[in-house]
Amino acid sequence: MARRSRRVETVTATSQWDYPGPLIGSLNPYTLPCISAFYSHIFLIHTAWFSVGVEFGL
Repeated sequence: MARRSRRVETVTATSQWDYPGPLIGSLNPYTLPCISAFYSHIFLIHTAWFSVGVEFGL
């Protein structure tokens, strides 16, 4: 029984991952600014740590 339920879970998971492809494509204009904001945030953190390292001579 446990194997059978696990197999059903994997089938539903793969169907869920295969289905929202067009949905992700339609949401692309909304997700792109979020990704760019995330990378700019990481870039700001990186430059801040780099300036701290230059200040203390690390």
